[in-house]
Order: sequence, then structure tokens, then C-alpha cells
Amino acid sequence: MPRISEATIAKHRHRTETALLDAWGGLLDERGYSDITLTLVAERAGVVRNTVYGYFPDKEHLLLAYLTREVGRFMDGATAAVDEAVGARARLRVLVDHQARYFATNAGAGQDLAGIASPDRYPDFAACFAPVRDLLVRIIREGIHEGVFRALDPISAARMTLALLGAYRVPLARATISPEEATDSVLDFLLHGIDANTAG
Repeated sequence: MPRISEATIAKHRHRTETALLDAWGGLLDERGYSDITLTLVAERAGVVRNTVYGYFPDKEHLLLAYLTREVGRFMDGATAAVDEAVGARARLRVLVDHQARYFATNAGAGQDLAGIASPDRYPDFAACFAPVRDLLVRIIREGIHEGVFRALDPISAARMTLALLGAYRVPLARATISPEEATDSVLDFLLHGIDANTAG
């Protein structure tokens, strides 16, 4: 009997995991978290139900893996676009716009997924979104250095920025506001708080 190489096994596992995460993402957009079952995920991915358990023991682990992948993809595009922009103000607009457009094009973004996690998994879910926060912190620090943002705690400012964006998550997912409108609204409010020229 021919031996199966480790590389072949790794490729198979990667393909199966990708299929499961893709299936999860589609169901999340269509049904919402509470109506997804692992049986539905298996059917959508074209595998038997027990296969799902070989990768993810429950829905929470599947959600965490999916969010980790999605944030990674988001960061690839957002970081490249941010790095092309000149000046902290422009970089901030690019990042806010990217986030608004993500909310608008992903129906699952309209769900309060953060409230789903059990308390002991909060740190894991928070870690998923840390790259977005860290990029915001970097931009704000650059703005302070450039003199366009007033001296303030970059981490607190980043958290407030994410909270402002979160307020538009559902309207964007439901298309009751455009990404352009959300971006303008967030920046108009935000820059009154951090702009060096508006400090009182």
C-alpha cells in the first residue's frame, strides 16, 4: 500500500479547512450565527458531519477561525492601501473607508458576533481584531508626530475609532447608509476630537 506523504496530508487538511470556513461564511451571511448548525456546515462543504469535529469542536471555534482568516484578508488589502496614502489624515481615511466597505459587502458583519463569545474566549476574540487596532494606533501616532493630530493616548483613540465604526456596522450591512456616508460621518466626528487644529 503506497504511503501518503505529509505534504499531501497537509494539502488535504488545508483544502478541507478552507471548504469548512467558506461554508461557514456563506451560512453566516445567509442565516446568521444562531441558525447555523455543524450539520449545515458539513453539507455545504461537502463532507460528513464528523469531519467538522476533526477541525473544529464547536461553532465558537469555527467562528473564531473564520474571523481570524477574514481579519487577515482585510489587513492584507487595508495595509497595502494605507501604506500608499500620504499623510496620517489620508491614511486614516483609507482605513476607515476600507472598514466601512467591508461592513457593506459582508452581510454577516451586521451581526453582533462579539456578544456571542463565552467569557473565557473573550481574549481570543479580542486578539482577532488586534491587527486592525494596531494599524489604527500606528496611524494616530504618525499623525501626532506630523503635528496634524493633537497629543493624546493613541490606544484610547483607536478604541474610540473602532467604536464609531461599529455604530455603522448594521446600517452598512443593511445598505441604509453608503460606505462613503459612513466614512465621512465617522471622520467628521472623530477629527473634531483628535485634530490638532480643533483642540480647545
